[in-house]
Amino acid sequence: MGLLYLFALIAGLGILLVQVAFGKLHGIPGSDGGGSHDPGEGHDVGTAGSHIEGDEGVVGLFLSTRFWVFAALAFGLSGALLHYITSVGPILSFVVAAVSGIASGSFATIAFRMVRKTSVSSTAHASQAVGRVGRTLATCQKGSLGKVRVELSGQVIDFLATTDEAEITRGEEVLIEDMHDGVAHVSRRPSELA
Repeated sequence: MGLLYLFALIAGLGILLVQVAFGKLHGIPGSDGGGSHDPGEGHDVGTAGSHIEGDEGVVGLFLSTRFWVFAALAFGLSGALLHYITSVGPILSFVVAAVSGIASGSFATIAFRMVRKTSVSSTAHASQAVGRVGRTLATCQKGSLGKVRVELSGQVIDFLATTDEAEITRGEEVLIEDMHDGVAHVSRRPSELA
């Protein structure tokens, strides 16, 4: 049994490190440029290119690659520690390792889904920012990025910003004219909006 625990630990850790190295932990906003598809993001690729939705309840939880990576890590680590360091019997070691693996995999999958849903709602906020008045936090000028802050639905949200004007200094009020990929296009606040 000890070799099984070590194999699970090494395999889970190896896959996790490869995913981190290549920026494939989707669900963490900004971990990659977006748009690419990762089987661990709640979808697993089946045969002939079919997709099985991983966000559909309990069954979807077990179809997630992320679940299996974190389950293998917890199973391998807890099982190896119990097997090699303590005098716990093999059956109890296996039961504790299996429960640890299922709990860890479930928690990781649910946590990443929550993070992904939060990032989706912040994207929805971005589209609501168009037409709002905000304040610059960093100078905006033509050809470079600045930063603006706007209040939406009771939340204060900061966006990177561009402008066609020569320069909008820090602290000036601006009108958000357009949003593209989370970057606000702004101009000085018109006097009519005072």
